Amino acid sequence: MKPLILQGGSRPITYVHYNRYGDLLFSCCKDHTISVWWSDNGERIGVFKGHTGAVFHCDVTLDSKLLLTGGGEYAARMWEVRTGKCLLVLKAAGPVKAVGFTSDQKQFFIMCNPVNKLTLYDLPQSLLGGEVYTGDLVPKFSINIAPSRCATWMPFNKQICCGGSDGFLRFYDTKTPKAEPQVVEAHNGDIMRVCFNKTKSLFVTASKDNNAKLFMTQSKKLLKTYKTPAPVNHAVISPIFNHVLCAGGQEARDVALKASKDGNFEIKFYHMIDETMFGLVRGHFGTVNTAAIHPDGGSFASGGEDGFIRLHHFDPAYHRLENKQYNKLIRSAGRKKSKK
Repeated sequence: MKPLILQGGSRPITYVHYNRYGDLLFSCCKDHTISVWWSDNGERIGVFKGHTGAVFHCDVTLDSKLLLTGGGEYAARMWEVRTGKCLLVLKAAGPVKAVGFTSDQKQFFIMCNPVNKLTLYDLPQSLLGGEVYTGDLVPKFSINIAPSRCATWMPFNKQICCGGSDGFLRFYDTKTPKAEPQVVEAHNGDIMRVCFNKTKSLFVTASKDNNAKLFMTQSKKLLKTYKTPAPVNHAVISPIFNHVLCAGGQEARDVALKASKDGNFEIKFYHMIDETMFGLVRGHFGTVNTAAIHPDGGSFASGGEDGFIRLHHFDPAYHRLENKQYNKLIRSAGRKKSKK
């Protein structure tokens, strides 16, 4: 796979995100740059200008009309994707590390860290028409939460899942936000990301404890553990194959002490079922902070401390490899059955 190398900014890339259909790729950078690219050829379509601090996270509505971003200058911003116009500015209690729209486009949240506040808003429907919101948007609720590094909506928009700095997952009920959250012990280190599969029946967590873990969404039961030699900053699930992609590497502060080949800056591919690593993709010259896979499973993007986004389109050999992996599992299962 020969990648398209995109310069997303002059400082580290913090987050990359595909829209629902996968034709657009959004990227966030610590130099306050937010870019949108054509995902097929890597052409930059435009830049959203307004943040004055690092941008940590973003989300886009299912119809790709609105973009929500969280910045380090204690503010979240809402943008019209088509024009790049800023429609809404929300002042926050601290750096906004996570944001998210509901699937019905009626609500959104912002999560601040290290002040650890989770705030939910009703989305003014006038924003979908491109109107600038000039009033003060009153939150539906704002609660103190346990120290968290990431947050995402659960299916049906009834809970918000926060990945804790203590390795616990906490599920806050949006109907009774002040109630004690459901708590699941997941890792021994910071949980950096929580990502779902295509049907949202499974989710995978990425942690600084060098592991990514697969859980059932409904029961929160742990299914699989993918062990890596370095911290995992992001893990994603292929929508077409039983594959989990893990991105991370040596801590950024320690990179100067390591050669690039020793920093584990590769994107590692694990088989979802047997938990084995069967491939890796090199290229980044620093810690990989984020990764995303195209909704059709045909490509993936990653962004790192080197300030570059690497956009890979899978070649036919990748699809042939999946068939080999599947046949290997079938043969292995047959041997175990015959021994019994």
